[in-house]
Amino acid sequence: MTKLSVIIPMYNVGRYVRRAAESVVSEQVGDWLEVIAVDDGSTDDTISICEKSFGNFSNFRLIKQPNTGPGGARNTGIAAATGEYIMFLDGDDFLLPNALQNILALLEKENPTVLFGRYLRWMDGEGIIPAKQADFQPAKNLTITEYILGVFPEPSWNSAWRYVCKRDFILENGLFFAPTMYCEDMKWVLELLGKLEETARKLAFLPEPFYAYNYRRTGSIMNSTSPKRILDLTTIIAEMLPKYRERPIVCRELIWQVFYYINEYCTFTKNERRLIFAGYLRVLPMFEMSGSWFYRCIGKIQWRWMFYWLSVGLFAGKILRRKIKRI
Repeated sequence: MTKLSVIIPMYNVGRYVRRAAESVVSEQVGDWLEVIAVDDGSTDDTISICEKSFGNFSNFRLIKQPNTGPGGARNTGIAAATGEYIMFLDGDDFLLPNALQNILALLEKENPTVLFGRYLRWMDGEGIIPAKQADFQPAKNLTITEYILGVFPEPSWNSAWRYVCKRDFILENGLFFAPTMYCEDMKWVLELLGKLEETARKLAFLPEPFYAYNYRRTGSIMNSTSPKRILDLTTIIAEMLPKYRERPIVCRELIWQVFYYINEYCTFTKNERRLIFAGYLRVLPMFEMSGSWFYRCIGKIQWRWMFYWLSVGLFAGKILRRKIKRI
């Protein structure tokens, strides 16, 4: 059986997909690897560039489907994969040198259910942004979820590409992505970590960064805010928060995820604000779970006009911080 299946969801990433492909085929890992690229209804030259880039790579398959969003593309890849383990590589990102060799070596050595790894950011015009020095050793007396969400000194815990998972574990527990939903990674990661704790399965930690994330790419859905994005996020948090009622470390991080977007509220139309505020009303009463006096105060807001002016203040603060940073 193929040891590792790399699933590449793609949508209009013709500018970047060659680099993603080359980062995979450049490693000499032979029959231990299969690659499944899922084109999610691209309208540019993504497909042709992808096919040329993988060339004669023997264990490569391209699947074409109508646009369903990255979650739907990943689900298609999971269903088609034959490897013992599955990992995700977004079509606009790429793997760092020796990434697959380091991953396969750790999988062989420890046989974990899930591997969790580090990443570096890449930006147009700047290249790779070096990681800050930090202690990445697992903390004692914390659950897996508490450590990864609340203590681990790197952001983007809610990115599916940081997790290499046994395919059987995914299938047995129905760990599929929510198609057409924004923030589907977050929901999937929380369910994955929850199942790991529930079943007492093993998590391995890869200390070497293996993934390069295309940070702030123009056109990426990760860099856009819409009413649907915020509504999907509040829906996920409203569903997940009660499960961590007695774990304030996790609650604070989940609340931060929705608090982060409050500053955008004042930028939408009146009708959009009405919908968004209705979504926030589902999670605001849960802010008390964080154990933070600041979040508890915000959680008591039940009037749209107060929420609007809070958003104006936060938005103004965001603009001011940007200007100060430029000085």
